[in-house]
Amino acid sequence: LLNEARNYGIVTIQIHSPEEDSSLLKNQLKNSFKIEDVFIVKAPLGQTVTDEKIAEDFSTILLKLLPSCKNIGFSWGKIIHDGLEILSEKENHYEAMPNTSVFPLAGSMITTGYSVDAQKIVQTFAMCFASVPNFLYAPAFLESPMELELYQKTENFRNISGLWENIDLAVIKIDNYPTSPDLGTAARYQVLLKEKHACGSFLAYYYNLHGEIIRSDSDYSIQIPVEALAACKTIIGVCSSNVMPKSLLGAMNTGLFTHIVAPQNLLEDVLALKRI
Repeated sequence: LLNEARNYGIVTIQIHSPEEDSSLLKNQLKNSFKIEDVFIVKAPLGQTVTDEKIAEDFSTILLKLLPSCKNIGFSWGKIIHDGLEILSEKENHYEAMPNTSVFPLAGSMITTGYSVDAQKIVQTFAMCFASVPNFLYAPAFLESPMELELYQKTENFRNISGLWENIDLAVIKIDNYPTSPDLGTAARYQVLLKEKHACGSFLAYYYNLHGEIIRSDSDYSIQIPVEALAACKTIIGVCSSNVMPKSLLGAMNTGLFTHIVAPQNLLEDVLALKRI
């Protein structure tokens, strides 16, 4: 019956390879968001295995982008650290460009409950690539404008600020909102995140579905300014398997990210959401 229907032109049978499907999805995302590249992670079911595959693919992508970069900044995130650990365990010896500087994009997150903050990632990268590590000797969040003003006068902050202004590669983990653990949002934003319909976060920034960064006069966090990120030529957004489609869609709508690493099912959901 199927053969007869096919002969009459009622039924058409087409076989699509996974590579063709991924290529189509990649091109659709690149065109929809005007970004340079999307790295689609084809991973089996299960959060642990999927995250391992994301970390592995991220490490491969990082190697391809490193040769042209001298000032490299990292956010916190276990999945980013896991990618660097994969590189450090390989027998190959990697070297960044001579005098490459690596630095955190925000202050220390140790007190917030994050297991891997940017300072640790900087240390791991410096050991793996024989580059110059730079550290931020301050917590990510301060309690008052006076504390923030005092720290901004230190030599440590001036050095890091100079690196932020000349950054040419940023690696940033994209997160959901609300985040776990919470990053002091009640004190920093009061009810703004609810009123402005926050849907995701990166570093200590929050944004809505349209990609608008939500600002607060009570936010005394120490992190790279959005303006400095906007001037960075390459920003890799890394998504673990628990990132929600709205969180990634909002991040991509900011226009900051040039490269995205994410699971295929998440990217398919983002594209569908974008078309609504």
